[in-house]
Amino acid sequence: MATRARSPLALVLVVLAGAVLLVVAVSMLRGSSDDREQAASERAPGPLLAAIQTDDRAGFEAAFASDADEHRISLLWDNLRELDVIALTPTAQEQAWQVVWRVPGESGVASHQVSPRWSCGALRCELADIVQQPGMPAPLWLTGPISVHRAGAVAVIGGPDADQWLSPAARAAEQLSQTPSAVALLRPGALQVIEVPADADAFAQVLAQPALEFRGAGAITWTASSGGEVPTSEQVTSRIVVNPDATSGLTGGQRQSLMLHEQTHAATSWLAAPAAGRQWVSEGLAEWVRLRHPVADDSYPAAQPGGCVTGSVPADADFQGLGDTTDAYRWSEAAIGQIMSRPDATAVVQRLWRDPAEPLPALTSCG
Repeated sequence: MATRARSPLALVLVVLAGAVLLVVAVSMLRGSSDDREQAASERAPGPLLAAIQTDDRAGFEAAFASDADEHRISLLWDNLRELDVIALTPTAQEQAWQVVWRVPGESGVASHQVSPRWSCGALRCELADIVQQPGMPAPLWLTGPISVHRAGAVAVIGGPDADQWLSPAARAAEQLSQTPSAVALLRPGALQVIEVPADADAFAQVLAQPALEFRGAGAITWTASSGGEVPTSEQVTSRIVVNPDATSGLTGGQRQSLMLHEQTHAATSWLAAPAAGRQWVSEGLAEWVRLRHPVADDSYPAAQPGGCVTGSVPADADFQGLGDTTDAYRWSEAAIGQIMSRPDATAVVQRLWRDPAEPLPALTSCG
């Protein structure tokens, strides 16, 4: 019997039908995987938070997939049990969690968005890891092993060399409390937290910016939040983040001096960020406080207490970048020094800080 030839059109239709079915199947699998991840993202935070808050290591480990990296789970557990985790919740942003946490004894909180990673089977997804949310500052405990060290009104959190900052930071906190002429402007928290990343990569993760951007900065004081709401009873705090590359060669006195400068920034965070063009007020006050308490081996930064001012008011940009900022700091410290000698110094500093239209008081110039 002769075989009837297939129509070319029929073959094309069969191929097209197969392709359509394949696309539909792939789409269904992808959609199913996305649905499973979304369900897991909403389900996983509760048991994980409960395990952390009740010091339940077995429960913590059970929240992860069986094929998750055991070393990574152990690192996260060891880090998080040093801290108080207040909240862990899914965000409106896809595949992101918000974690609100503090160092025990800290009056405020830090708030970060983190990204869960999943191990998905045919029926469900399980937690494989927690990593930095792309483009967002990472909590220090995600970057590597940490420990917490406390002394007086400060706590230092960080990697293997973090404890070297404890004594300088504690002495700086004592000096800050011994600056009565600025007491109305300084409102330090009950416990000032200093974060010490282990290396440049960890520093870049904590600030979500390349470490090169901060090559000239020994430390940064910032509001420890990458966005999102915190519980109504909590307030985001200011943290000091040490730049490990820029400070590796500092003496103990230089570290103390740097910590006093940065703790002044943290203690004036209640004033909010300075108005445009008024960065000099914030930096000048921090330098003025620092130079009220000289230490024997301090040569960082190179400013010295001044009386008269030389040159013009520094622009905000003069305190940034990789250029020489010495003149900007010297002018600012000298100007604030003159203002602080006035009986109305507190009010004048606050007006200059907050109002870009506030006129500069008459200052004594050099020469």
